[in-house]
Amino acid sequence: MAMISCDSKRPYVEGDQLDRLTALPISVKHHIQERLSMEEAARMVLLQHHGAIKTFVLEISSIPPSKHSVIDQWMLLLSRNGIMNLNLLNLQDAAPYILPSYMYDVELESLCLENRIT
Repeated sequence: MAMISCDSKRPYVEGDQLDRLTALPISVKHHIQERLSMEEAARMVLLQHHGAIKTFVLEISSIPPSKHSVIDQWMLLLSRNGIMNLNLLNLQDAAPYILPSYMYDVELESLCLENRIT
């Protein structure tokens, strides 16, 4: 697998495909993600992520129940990548969110489920 680091003048290359997002500064990636739908942003992160995610905080008040499957995708990614600290917050008393059953098998150091998250 050919890889060129972000420090070089050439874009990041993995295999035969050019990954145009990997070489971008993190501030640019965040700017792009802010303009994506919830599904697109989750898919972008899921496709790019490598390695453990130790801490994850998500405020779900603005996510309608019809999009809770996107949160489920995040939970699946976290359950497979060494999550240790999970905080799910529902600060505006929005629709309840039910944590997927596979998350109950994950060994966590800390878990915070706030306001109508079960």
